[in-house]
Amino acid sequence: MVENQFREFFIYRIIEKSFLLLMLYNTQHAMKKYAEEDRQCFLTRLKYTQKILKMWCFMSKYTEIVMIEDFLYKRKGQWNMVQSLARGIEILSIIQEKGSTTAVEIATELDVDKSTVSRLISTLMQYDMISIDPISKKYRLGFRLLYLSEGVKRNFNIATIARPYLYKICDETKESVHLAVMGNKKMYIADQVRSQREYNLSAQIGMIEAWHCSSVGKCVLAYKPQSFIENLFSDYDFEKYTTHTIDNFQDLEMELKRIKEQGYAIDDEERTLGVRCMAVPIFNYGGNVSYCIGISAPKEQITEKTKKQYISCMKKYARQISNELGYGLYHKV
Repeated sequence: MVENQFREFFIYRIIEKSFLLLMLYNTQHAMKKYAEEDRQCFLTRLKYTQKILKMWCFMSKYTEIVMIEDFLYKRKGQWNMVQSLARGIEILSIIQEKGSTTAVEIATELDVDKSTVSRLISTLMQYDMISIDPISKKYRLGFRLLYLSEGVKRNFNIATIARPYLYKICDETKESVHLAVMGNKKMYIADQVRSQREYNLSAQIGMIEAWHCSSVGKCVLAYKPQSFIENLFSDYDFEKYTTHTIDNFQDLEMELKRIKEQGYAIDDEERTLGVRCMAVPIFNYGGNVSYCIGISAPKEQITEKTKKQYISCMKKYARQISNELGYGLYHKV
């Protein structure tokens, strides 16, 4: 719409300039044609031409002013609409943070008049975005938002979101990559992309990973509340698969603390001899971790040098997945 207004304005200016050039040409032509005629006749014709020019210039100036005023008026209306929408979203965010609040508190937070806030609140209430507590008379979020959030959940699929990034990690590291998710207090392999190496290791979709000795299991555990961890391991069998396997809760706690500090987990032949695995967390919009990205490879392929490269690559794309899950909106990624 704005583009069309600009186009009309510039076309108008081009027509105006063309007309003026035509008039000047006619004037010059008249001077040559009537140079030898009666001077009075020529002056009469020239005066007539000048009157037309003056009239056109007046109309041009007036029309230009009207068009500019009309353009600015429409732009102002569009800006007001965008500004109102932005403030409406800010109001919802303020109420979400405070739980419930008054129009005066919202106006103070936004640094606007109470009348402006009241008008926006009235509109939001019409669409059930906001409701009012009958006792405290404070505003709170409405049930319409709950309905909309269900739509977000229905369209949410971690495997669909993460899969393009799994391919990118596989392309950059040349290793097999998998996505692990927590469900019913177990870690499952939800998706995987196999590398094109002649000898590669790949997880099987649907496989359950052990909490105490897998990189994906330890990675998710490191970001869980202490109460969850204690409950999970209250009756847990620390099966010892290799000489490197953690076999007690105290050592596991130390390992989880280290994982959280460094931002990634390592399975250094803890589940299978000759195999190393790494995992990095994926955060959801609430800052919780129930998913992670993992890489598995023969220990000869994951050296100290390649480990740094792999971890850097995995963290980069895990941040992008976290952003798509809404984590970047309220947390620093």
